[in-house]
Amino acid sequence: MSFRVCAALILCSCLGAFPVAAQPATPAVSAGRVEVWGGPTVVAPRMSGQIATSFVPPLSGQTTTGEAGQVLRLDGGSTVGFEGGANIFAGRSIGVQVLVAYDRFDLGGLNDPYAMRLDYTSMQPPDYVPRQFTVQQSLAWPDTTGTVQQWTLAINGVARWTRGRRWAGSVSAGLAYFNVRGTGRSLGYSEAFLGGHSVLFLNDYKMSFDLDPAASVGFNAGGSVDVLLAGRLSLLADARYFTGADLVPAVSVRDILNPDEVLRPSASDQIQRNLHPPAPSLSAARLRVMIGVKVRL
Repeated sequence: MSFRVCAALILCSCLGAFPVAAQPATPAVSAGRVEVWGGPTVVAPRMSGQIATSFVPPLSGQTTTGEAGQVLRLDGGSTVGFEGGANIFAGRSIGVQVLVAYDRFDLGGLNDPYAMRLDYTSMQPPDYVPRQFTVQQSLAWPDTTGTVQQWTLAINGVARWTRGRRWAGSVSAGLAYFNVRGTGRSLGYSEAFLGGHSVLFLNDYKMSFDLDPAASVGFNAGGSVDVLLAGRLSLLADARYFTGADLVPAVSVRDILNPDEVLRPSASDQIQRNLHPPAPSLSAARLRVMIGVKVRL
């Protein structure tokens, strides 16, 4: 559903709050004190972020120079989520809204090659004189995979209106709380050690990772239109915009994905200290469109 259609839905909901003299004074839509609603949502825009690593590949027993790193892209397409909540009215028209939403994004992303350069000193036969060497490589890197989950909680003020015998709606706005976490693969990492005759052995790792829980606070506003189906049950359409401070989850290295290709592997916590992956910045801004049901109690 396009942004224009979503904006039109909110506008129609807002316009419905103004009285029209020709309408019946007592609508057939029940004006219960509590309304419970929910349904699936379409969420846009795409989630987008990246993890840009940069580190000096360690060599056991030496202080080295060089650089290794990559830009791992975190692109999540539009997703289908769920939204539900309750409206509690102190009077006929004005009340409080509690809203909970859940989204699950599948991560993707085309990645540039993983590049590495290591400058080191080695004493090799036959003279065993210390000499400087450089090893460098560029490795084609697989696409990003993984998932990101986001929970949203909102506390809003809400105003409702009715039209005729079947139509009703509401407008609402207030504070929102966002919480995000996820998992993904693959981060690149390299380290080396010297074997017999000072021969260099290079380990290139592919690592899975966690996006640790991160939270932010923001704002949301939207509107809904519903049509009475039967009794106290209505079909509901809701459009809502959320915005807030970016979510910045810490990145924690989890598992080695290619253990058969690594000699003398390091522990994950040691890799975490050496790699020190920076936290990505993920936007909390979302447009949500829901089609669901509402029950008036």
